[in-house]
Amino acid sequence: MIIFVIDISGRVSNYDVALCDAATKAIGEGDKLILMCPLYEFKGHSRLGRLLNFIPRKYRSSEKKWKRFIKLIEVTINYLIVLFKVLWIKPNIVHFQWFPLLEFALLEYYVVKSMRCFSKKTKIVLTIHNIYPHNIPEVNKKKYKVRFIKIASLIDSFIVHTNESKKSVVNEFLLKTHKVSVIHHGIFIPHDFEPKINSVKQDNLTFIMYGSMSGYKGVDLFVEAFKILPEGYKTRAHGIIAGAINDNKLKDYINKEINGLNIDYYPYFLPEQELYEKIDNSNVIVLPYRQISQSGVLLLALHFRRYIITSDLPAFKETLEGFTDDMFFENGNADSLCQLMIKYLDGQINTTHELMVIEKLNKQYSWEKAGTQTIGLYNSLL
Repeated sequence: MIIFVIDISGRVSNYDVALCDAATKAIGEGDKLILMCPLYEFKGHSRLGRLLNFIPRKYRSSEKKWKRFIKLIEVTINYLIVLFKVLWIKPNIVHFQWFPLLEFALLEYYVVKSMRCFSKKTKIVLTIHNIYPHNIPEVNKKKYKVRFIKIASLIDSFIVHTNESKKSVVNEFLLKTHKVSVIHHGIFIPHDFEPKINSVKQDNLTFIMYGSMSGYKGVDLFVEAFKILPEGYKTRAHGIIAGAINDNKLKDYINKEINGLNIDYYPYFLPEQELYEKIDNSNVIVLPYRQISQSGVLLLALHFRRYIITSDLPAFKETLEGFTDDMFFENGNADSLCQLMIKYLDGQINTTHELMVIEKLNKQYSWEKAGTQTIGLYNSLL
């Protein structure tokens, strides 16, 4: 069996590498898995799979127009490279991690259609990491949905990461239930960094929100919750916002509103080791997202064994199986988030139980399990 795992834009490269490393250990003797992705570092994977990368690492999260234009050229050329290799080698499985252009055009439909026509025995798999692209305007959703349904007719099998996501994609895109498999996302484990034990003085806590910041991620709710903390708590709660904000209006709002608050703001893409140290020196990781299908930020948070606060989105509640209802706050409600922060500061949350659940989840969401299940899905298609 020959498997191509393809992430044309490198959008989920951390996931790609971790999954492929685990899946490679689960494949049979004589089988071959090739990761095709524009990675910044390409260690341990066949060079046959390396795709072009025109964007310097420091501009990876930029939303500048020039970057989008260059990315379009990069993605288009990479699709031609992938199509050539698929038609040449005719792998048994082609597993796409993303269709980055589907929001704007149908190019990917014709790429996949060509694979179906000229490599008839190749089975095609797609992982749906999010129901819709992040920050897609409502006006564009209808067109995206039409395009997705069209390309979905060419896909043999779909992977999602939660049961909630499965319900959503089946209902939204009219997919056949038996074609959609739930394979949990693995826990992200930083290289060369071992978290400290979470020793906490309950009367003073550091709450951190990290990752690229967008409106749907609720960074404004995080700031608002600090603003409305009662006076007796304002000095006991320390906040950290670590991550670039590309929305200028949101950036201006944060810069204005954190004035006088006990919040440190790092509005740029932090080097990994620096970010890990900030997480490790915090007590509570906060994800006040308004909507999400699956969060890599949460799956990194679990590894650090810190307390975790999220909104009560179904995807979060499913991923954090075992958390009690009082460990979530009401989605979109800054006052509810503030009250939950106060409960942590006052020791009203059963943190012993929470850490036990987090330890269990670290075992449950192993890459080994994800890799084995993914290879099992491939075998079922042949």
